Amino acid sequence: MENISEILKEAKPLYIKRKKEQATAKYILSVMFTAFLVGSFTVGINAYDEQIANANYETSIIEEMGLPVDEYGLLSFEY
Repeated sequence: MENISEILKEAKPLYIKRKKEQATAKYILSVMFTAFLVGSFTVGINAYDEQIANANYETSIIEEMGLPVDEYGLLSFEY
C-alpha cells in the first residue's frame, strides 16, 4: 500500500501539469479559431462590398479588359 501511495505522490504533480497544459492548449486553439472566423468574415464582407461598388459605380470588367462594349457595358460584336 505504501508503494502505491509513493507512486501517486510522485505522479500527482505531473498529472496536474499535463492537465493545465491541455486546458491552456484548448483555450489558445479556441481563441485562434475565433479570431480566424472573425477575420475571414470581415475580409469576406469587404470583398463583397468592393464587388458591389464595382458593379454599381465603375466601368464593366469587359470594358476594363479592352473589349468592345455597348452603352450598357455588355460585350458587343458585329456579325
